[in-house]
This record gives sequence, C-alpha cells and structure tokens, in this order.
Amino acid sequence: MRKTPNDKAAAAIVLLRLGHSTRYVAQELNISKTTVIKFRSMDKENIPNNPGGRPRKMNDELVKHLKLNLKRGVLRTAVDAAKEANRILPDPVSKHTVARRLVEVQMKFKRKQKQPFLKQVHRRARMKFVNRYKQWT
Repeated sequence: MRKTPNDKAAAAIVLLRLGHSTRYVAQELNISKTTVIKFRSMDKENIPNNPGGRPRKMNDELVKHLKLNLKRGVLRTAVDAAKEANRILPDPVSKHTVARRLVEVQMKFKRKQKQPFLKQVHRRARMKFVNRYKQWT
C-alpha cells in the first residue's frame, strides 16, 4: 500500500479542523475515507466533533431574547414567543419548537386553569346554600 503524500495529509487535517466531514474531505482530496479517518484519529484533540443532523432553526441568541421577554412579561405564552420568533427569523418555527427550546433553558410552561363561568343565578343559588347550611361548619 502506498503512502499518502504529506501535502494531502496536511490538507486533510486542515479541512477536518475547519469542520468538514470525512466524506467531503475524501471526495475533495481524492483519497479514501479510511485514510481520512486515520488522519482524524491522529489529530483528535484539535478537530471538532460534528454532531450531525439538521442545523437548528433557532440560534441561542434568539432563545435568550425570547426567555428575557417572557420573564419581563412582554410575552406571555409559547404562542406569543413563536410569533415573535417568526417575526425575526426568515424560516417559520412552530410553537412546539419554541417551547422545546425554552424548556432546554429551564423555562416552565403551564396551561392556564379554566375558570367555570357562573351566571348570576348560579351565584345566588350558591349563596342561598351557604347561608342555609352555615351552622354545619
């Protein structure tokens, strides 16, 4: 097996340090992926770990902005926060995405408790009941 030239090895390490994938580096320099993986393992400390997957729609700066506005009372719900995020961002995000990102930064959401709608008739009936059975307590 022939040895990889030093200039290709150096170029591979530079590309890996820039955050490119092993597949991209191998394709760009016309060397095998196995060779690129060997270079990566030799210089592991200086090469960032690529977690893979789709990049996040909301950056950390926007999450901090939304969290601050929620704490200040400018925004009240995750829906309001999603509207604010959609006003700022070029791509739309759902209220669920916003809520998940805010939960990651220790924000807690609760559903508003529903209050029963009592008509005047119901209130009078309650007061009558209370007054009638006041001695029970």
